[in-house]
Amino acid sequence: MNRTTRQVALAAATSLATAGMLVPAAANAAPTKVNAGRTMLTLTAKSKKALKSHHVKLVARKPGSSAGRVYRLPVKAGKYDFGVNRGSVTQGGSLRLKHGRHVVKITGLKVVLGKKSSKVTAKVGGRTMTLAVLSRGKQQVKSSKANRSVNRIAFRVGKAAAKRIDKKLHARAFSARGSLGRLSVRVRKPSASAGTQAGPNNTTSVAKIGFAPGVVQAMAASGLAPSALPGAEVLPDGTFNLPVSAVNIDPETGTGTVDLTGGFVLGDGENAVTIDKPQIVLDGTDSGLYAAVNGTRVKLAGLDSSGVAEAIKNGSTQLSDLLLSLSPEGAAALNQAGGVSLFLPGTPFGDVSVAFPGG
Repeated sequence: MNRTTRQVALAAATSLATAGMLVPAAANAAPTKVNAGRTMLTLTAKSKKALKSHHVKLVARKPGSSAGRVYRLPVKAGKYDFGVNRGSVTQGGSLRLKHGRHVVKITGLKVVLGKKSSKVTAKVGGRTMTLAVLSRGKQQVKSSKANRSVNRIAFRVGKAAAKRIDKKLHARAFSARGSLGRLSVRVRKPSASAGTQAGPNNTTSVAKIGFAPGVVQAMAASGLAPSALPGAEVLPDGTFNLPVSAVNIDPETGTGTVDLTGGFVLGDGENAVTIDKPQIVLDGTDSGLYAAVNGTRVKLAGLDSSGVAEAIKNGSTQLSDLLLSLSPEGAAALNQAGGVSLFLPGTPFGDVSVAFPGG
C-alpha cells in the first residue's frame, strides 16, 4: 500500500468511526403532525408510598386528571413517526407538587421519544429543564385502527429537576429516587394516513439512500465519487432515489424483500465499481442492503431493523433512517473492485428510507 492509499484509508477509518454517520437531515422523511391522544404516568407503589411518607402530594391539573397512582395529560400537539415510533408531543394541563405551604408547578410538558435518547422536558418551578430521562428498553407498542401506543417506558426524574423540586418543596422526596414509574404515550393516527408518514413521497414507492458524510469524503479522496445508474436519481442533497420495483413482504411477520431499480457507480475508468440490482432484505439478523458489486451479489451492508417488523405488522408503509453498516463481505467486495483498502467492516455506511405500496 503506497503512502497516499494509507492516508486515504486512515482518513476513512477516522471519519467512519465518528459522528454516527447519518445522512443529512434533508434526507429524512417528515413525521406526521398529531394533535390528539394522551400521556399517562403510572407511579410505582414504592414511589407513591415514598411521596406520602414525605407528605408530598402530586396532582394533575385540568385538562389533565389523576386517580390513585395514575396521572393523565392530553396530547395537545406534536409530530410522530409511525414507522419507527419516534417523535415529540406537547401536553395539555400540568402537574403540581405540594408539601405543606410549598408548591412546585410543572408546566409546558413535552415528551421526546428519540432515536438515541428519550426524555420529558418541562418548566419546573418556572425554569425549563429535563424533568425526566426515559428508558425504552422494555417498551411495548400497541396499535389499533385509530391509535398507536408506546407503553412501559421507564420514567426517572432528572438529577437537576429532582434537586430543584426538593429545594423548592423543602423536602427530600426526589433526590434519592431512581425510577419513579412507567410512562405511556398514545397518539391518534391521522385518518388519511394511518400508520404512515406525511411527506412528498407518500404516493411514490421509492427508497432513498444516502452515504454517510465521512464515506463520501473518503470515497472522493480516493477517486470513487458516487454517481447514479439509469433508473436512479441523485437529489440536490446528495442522496439517491431508487424506485421500488417489487415488494414481497409478509404483513403477518413484517419480513420480506424490497427490490429496487437502478444503482450506483463509484468512480470511473478501470477501477470503477458498479453496484446494481439492489435489494432491501428485512429478516432479523439477516436484514441488510444486498446488491451485485461488479456482477457478484453480496450483502453490502447490514441494516438496523429493530422495530421494523412491528411497524410493518402495525400497517406502516414507510420506514425511515434505517442505519446501514458495512458487512465483512461488502467491505471486501468494494475494496477488491476499487483496488483500495478503504472500506472497513462494521463501520456506518449511511441510511436508507423506503416507502412501498401498502396492502
